[in-house]
Amino acid sequence: MDEAVIEKLVELSDICPGETVLEIGPGTGNITAPLLERAGKVIAVEKNFKYLSVLRGRFGKEPKLEIIHHDILFYRIPAIDRVVSNLPYMISEAVIRRLFKVPFRSAAFVLSSGFAEKITAEHSDERYSKLSHLTGVFYDAKLEAEVSNSAYLPAPNVSTAIVTLQTREPEDEHHGLMQELFKQEDKKTVNALREALIWVGVSGTKREARSKIVELNIPTSLLEAPLSRLSLEQILELDELLAAH
Repeated sequence: MDEAVIEKLVELSDICPGETVLEIGPGTGNITAPLLERAGKVIAVEKNFKYLSVLRGRFGKEPKLEIIHHDILFYRIPAIDRVVSNLPYMISEAVIRRLFKVPFRSAAFVLSSGFAEKITAEHSDERYSKLSHLTGVFYDAKLEAEVSNSAYLPAPNVSTAIVTLQTREPEDEHHGLMQELFKQEDKKTVNALREALIWVGVSGTKREARSKIVELNIPTSLLEAPLSRLSLEQILELDELLAAH
């Protein structure tokens, strides 16, 4: 409810005129309103049916606003430039992982402080985790500001913070390979790696990719495991093996 916090969030979203913004969980539209002032289009995806009539009543037939009744975890996200959300805490990690596969320029979120610290943690930080590492593969993540509990009505039981994500272009072939690899967390590691090798141009065919994987001499325990279940230590081991070749 705090206009200063909303203004800070929207400012940090770095929206340019004419851009398309995805807002996740607009609720009653307090963030939606200033987004519409800056964006060319706002796609507001709201799962809770009770807010749909509120949004439609508040914004009417605003031509720049598209209200979608859907669960963001299953919604087919169209072409967008920015993402903005006071993100529901229970789905924060799932949304961040979902966005690994979605092209966009930057995002600005209000997150629980604990989760914000987790995704912005550095290697030397004791809070550094698998999610910290994967977030760093795809984004430059920055904890921008703490948000007072008094900014909400009702006040939440957890502290919150604003975090920005700037998407990272691949710095080299290895970085591009790691990005393509972890866009496919639903696959077995060997299958995801085969597809990633083809996607970045290291291999031209599946046969070549399979031969390349044999050359890499990656332990079977890594290759046969579901990519999503690899630990941070296993991911770092895989990263080192791929970087060496």
